[in-house]
Amino acid sequence: MKQILLLTTGGTIASVESEHGLIPGMDSAALLSDVPEISNLCQLTTRAILNLDSSNLQPKDWQIIANEVFASLSDYDGIVITHGTDTMAYTASALFYMLKGLHKPVILTGSQLPMKSPGTDAKKNLIDAIRTAITGRPGIFVVFHSRILDGPKVSKIDSFDFNAYDAVDKSPDLGVIQDGQVLFSSPDFQKPSSSCVLSDQLCNNVVIFQIFPGFSKDFLIQAIDAGVQGIILRGYGSGNVPGKGNSLLPALHYAKEKRIPVILGTQCTYGGCSSTYETGSLALDAGALSAGSLSIEHALVRLMYLLGQTKDYDQICRLWEQY
Repeated sequence: MKQILLLTTGGTIASVESEHGLIPGMDSAALLSDVPEISNLCQLTTRAILNLDSSNLQPKDWQIIANEVFASLSDYDGIVITHGTDTMAYTASALFYMLKGLHKPVILTGSQLPMKSPGTDAKKNLIDAIRTAITGRPGIFVVFHSRILDGPKVSKIDSFDFNAYDAVDKSPDLGVIQDGQVLFSSPDFQKPSSSCVLSDQLCNNVVIFQIFPGFSKDFLIQAIDAGVQGIILRGYGSGNVPGKGNSLLPALHYAKEKRIPVILGTQCTYGGCSSTYETGSLALDAGALSAGSLSIEHALVRLMYLLGQTKDYDQICRLWEQY
């Protein structure tokens, strides 16, 4: 039997009722008591490393998770992480950058209803995640609602529906779990030739701005003057920002002058950014870097990660285009 490690971090899947609503309150033994069939699938070891609603997770918690995964890789065939749904996409992207050359499966899963709730999706999601880990296929995956998704590409797209995640670049699912069988879209894969390397340095002195009619360039300038080290700017449509009237172009020029990277993304879930329109093209000419088809979660984590490796503006610009 395969050796699988289950790391629990809290989230809805482990939540119970409290005076003010749901809070994580189930330990791993209670969590697993509702899914006894897992004992027939693998040799499972459990370890509680956090007990948080994922809305309370911080970058330091991504580092805790990454270090725990890295330290355990040699002892297990795969690792499953139960996690709250609100920030699972951020954690998936963080693990993608922190665990380079990953040669084993790391699966994130959770649920929209607690394990003990009638009609919960927690049982199936957890079993599906275990089944996916058993395959040995390396990577960072989100397993949810019978779907196997590429972790760094996902966003949470629905607050309550069981089909809560999707790849924002519209790439196809990596696979499905159907009638207890894990079916990858492409059965062939290569394991990295080198060993996994942990690189967990981050800089969280960044900010996200979402523009709106009336948004002032002064918001950006004030953030830069206050010492922020990176900015994500969520533009309209395909990455468009005002270039006339209440223009943001002077603020983008100012950021480049101060050597502060500004990543230009979109407020749209799907489609990503392009320079189709003058309002987007001029923003790039002014020094903004395109988020392309990245989710907002991935773009933020990438910026944090790159700033954790270097503060050199030119190098960050080069690295942004390379990843």
